[in-house]
Amino acid sequence: MGIKKITLFFSVLILIISLFISSCKGKAESPRTLSAPLPTMAKPVQVPNFLKKPKEAPPPVMEMEYKTIPKVIKTSQSKEAPPPIAEMVVIKAEPTVYEIPQFPWPPPKASASTNIPQEFLRKTEDAEITLAEVDLKLTSALEKCGYYEKSYFGVHDGFALVTRLEQINPDGTSIDPPDRWSIKVKSGNFSLSEYIKALFTANPGHFRIIVFICTPHPFSQTEASVSRDEATIWLASGLNKLPKTIGVLKYSKDYSSTALIYEFEKPSYNENAKTKLPSDLSGRIHLEKAKIWKALEE
Repeated sequence: MGIKKITLFFSVLILIISLFISSCKGKAESPRTLSAPLPTMAKPVQVPNFLKKPKEAPPPVMEMEYKTIPKVIKTSQSKEAPPPIAEMVVIKAEPTVYEIPQFPWPPPKASASTNIPQEFLRKTEDAEITLAEVDLKLTSALEKCGYYEKSYFGVHDGFALVTRLEQINPDGTSIDPPDRWSIKVKSGNFSLSEYIKALFTANPGHFRIIVFICTPHPFSQTEASVSRDEATIWLASGLNKLPKTIGVLKYSKDYSSTALIYEFEKPSYNENAKTKLPSDLSGRIHLEKAKIWKALEE
């Protein structure tokens, strides 16, 4: 009986030891099974980056609110905003352009005429200039020769420049001042009747008006001579300067500048001045004697 008990004791002990060893093996293997997936847990480390993405791009709702906020601000500041385009156009609009008086067209029959060479008006043959630059060239040449008073009229796509009536010698040279401009009117009391009276009660002699016409269109002259009224009021009825609307036009090669000479002769005190048709001098000679030709050529 003692041996059986001892055998049973050792059998139970061995069984307990076996169970204990097997349980220890299970505990030892469980960390191994748990540690096996550990390498795969490195991937979830990127989760914080994923969580940070919404911070870089706001949610749709916030984006919609962000877009609408500037619109509200603009409407609230619309009082200080610049005026609409239409209002700006009105503010920057050019001043009212007064209608330029038109020169008689076709022009009345002149005593003489001549064309101004293109090279007198252009610096080079291919130079692009405007009518304002042509006017400047003509005006500069006239002022060098003592013609300080002038007036402007409109013609087809161009202008007419009229000089003051002057007294000249039979050879076309200008009489020395003050007799050159002896047709005078009382200052501040200008009227057509007074000017006509001064003209046709003036000393006997020769008188001249020069009209420069710049236009791209060919033209002829009427058979009728200029009337006394038209000849005397040209200076007073034209504009004092060339309007910008005409000055900005390009002076193309189709343009020509023509000088029309209107010469009047008063034989005696008792006779009225009459238009001299034709003049004893050519148009070019008139400009040369007036020194205008040379001034334009410079």
